[in-house]
Parts: sequence; structure tokens; C-alpha cells
Amino acid sequence: MRHERFVEETPLDRTVYRSSSWLCDVPIYAMILYTVFILIWVPRLKPATAAYTIQYASMTRIPFGFVFPGWIVHSPQLRLMSTKQWQQQCRKMMGRTHSLWVELPIALYQNNVFLPVITRGPLTPNPSQVADEIVFAHRIGLKVFVVPTVIVGNAVYSGDIHYNSVQAEQAWFDSYARQWGVYARIAALTQANALGVSTELDGLQSAPSSLWEHLIAQLHGQYPGPLWVDLNWASVGQFEPWLKDSLIADIGVSAYFPLEQTPHPLPYAAILSRWNTRVLPRLNQLSAWSGHPVGLSELGFKNASNALYEPYTHLTTTLPDPRLQDHALMAAIKDSQTLPLLGGIFVYAWDMGYFSPAPTSQHVWVQTGFVHKRVYVHLQHGHVFNY
Repeated sequence: MRHERFVEETPLDRTVYRSSSWLCDVPIYAMILYTVFILIWVPRLKPATAAYTIQYASMTRIPFGFVFPGWIVHSPQLRLMSTKQWQQQCRKMMGRTHSLWVELPIALYQNNVFLPVITRGPLTPNPSQVADEIVFAHRIGLKVFVVPTVIVGNAVYSGDIHYNSVQAEQAWFDSYARQWGVYARIAALTQANALGVSTELDGLQSAPSSLWEHLIAQLHGQYPGPLWVDLNWASVGQFEPWLKDSLIADIGVSAYFPLEQTPHPLPYAAILSRWNTRVLPRLNQLSAWSGHPVGLSELGFKNASNALYEPYTHLTTTLPDPRLQDHALMAAIKDSQTLPLLGGIFVYAWDMGYFSPAPTSQHVWVQTGFVHKRVYVHLQHGHVFNY
């Protein structure tokens, strides 16, 4: 019959038939040995096992890390962390972000803009605490950038400090040098990796160059390492002669450049384009004019839907937007890598309210190529593969 003929001609049937014939020809003692092998030896054969480790390797010599003030913001008033709290958070920051540097701001105080006297206040750590924190950071593998920040009473911005007479300016610089000099010596004793001369002093930027040059020389005598000067984003076009001082290693910028005129988000491509056309040329001009590398000593975007609008404000009433924060940081970092002389990049800030990085932004150094993730697979017999 047609059906029977079809079955006979099926390749699968012929295979089964031949297999059956082969089994019939096998001697009985061979079948017994095969059964014993299956029952006794196969259970002893262990499947191949593998373990893996993940390592993160820096792909650049450019300083990069997070700003970590060590201020507790989850309270009605800012207060200073203890050394133990700072160490715990610093270790967490390093583990989650894979940063190689930490920027350590030291708060100095001025009661009001009229009285040119710098003092210490509630957020000013003792010199011994700063020393302990620098030593700890070095011990866990971090490099340390110590910077000053001046807090003025009645919530006045430090950039508003200015005087109408050279005598008042001289008094301010003398007072500032005395207070900040204490921490410059601590930075030298603990071998901190960089020291800031000043941070966001817009109103004093046009003070006589002799005052600035004398301050820089004083700090250089107390701390022989690299000296940074930080300018506010709004004053990067204010070219003063003292910015060419040969003792300056890098010019940092608090890069809170507004990228949007209204509080709404933008896609990544638009953010990258605006940073490239609005910010990068200003940084290039500053570097070319001064002859120094230019870095982003503070690069901050809030975890908020208005992150591109007035990014320098600490408070917001809008909803969190971690994707926007991540895109803004990535765009700024990626585009800044094209600077001919890039001094470094420090993201503001770890454990600092709305500026704290969302989980996605904690991987920004991996996302932008500063850090490469490697997975090492360890097989039996000592074989190791990585990718």
C-alpha cells in the first residue's frame, strides 16, 4: 500500500531500524559494563563550575570624582558629620561611583559682607578631623582635593563679597589667608593631592592682582602641591591678570550653567548640543587666555525635572527626574572631555539633598568611559577569561 511504502522509505524509520539491529549485535557483557559505568561513575562526574569577579579600571589620568561636603542635610539646619559618618559615606561613595578622587570642601565663615573678617563656624571641621579624613581617604585608595568655601551670614552668597576700598580688600585677604592657611598646612602634612585657593568669589575677582598673587604665593609656601582657583560659572569671561599666575596649576569652574530658560526637561541630544555650543567655547577661551588647564570643580544637576533651569539653586518643588539628571551629567562630562586642557571633573555632590546622584547617575564614570568595567570568569583548572 502507498502508506506502507511511505513508512518504509522514511529516513527516520531506517535509522531506528539500524539502531535496533546494532543493539541486538552488542554482546551481553558489554551491556553489563555500560550499565555499571552509568550507575557508579556518572554520579561522580561534577559539572563544570565557574566563579567571576568584577573590577573597575581607570581609563584616564584626569582627576575625577565626587564633591563630598560631609554636611547632614536631613535636618532643619545643616550640621557637620562626625569623622566616622564621613568615613562610612566616603567608602560608600567610592564603592558605588568608582571615583578615584574626592573633593573635600571646608566651610569658612563671614558674619556679613561688610565686615572683612573670616572665622570658623558650625560647619567648619577641626584641623585634626580634616587630617583624619584625608588619611582615611588615602588608605582606601582615594586622592583628595581640599577646597575652601565661604559661608556668609543671613544666607548671602559668597560671590557678593566686595569692598570699595583697597584697605578693606587688604584686610579681607589677610584674614582669609590666616584662616585658610591652617588647612593648607594640614593638606601639606597629610599629602593631600590638590588644594583650592578660593571658591566662587565673584565680587573679589577684580581685586588688585597683587592681593591675589600674594595669597597664592602664601598658600604655595604652605602647601607645595597643585593649586586650583575656582571661578563661578557667571564670571568665567572676566579675565583678570592674576589668573595667569604661574603658581596656579588649574582653573576650576563651578559649572552651573543654565541650559534651559524654562523649567522643563530636554532629551540627551539637545543637552549635549547646548553644552557644546554654549559652555564649551567659554571654557576653551578661559584656558587659552590663562594658559592653564580648565576643570569642572563643581558640576551639579539636581534630581528634578527642572535640573536644566537655574541648576545652582539647592531647592526645588518639582518631581524627581533621575533620567534627566543622568543625561545632563553624561552630556556635560562627555563634551568636556574634548577640551584640549581638561584639568578634572568633580560632580556635586555625594549625599547632598537634591544634588545627590540617583542610582543611575552613580555610574556616570562608567557611562562616560572614565572607568572600564571588566568581568573576570574563573573556570576549573585555573582558566581565566575576561571581557
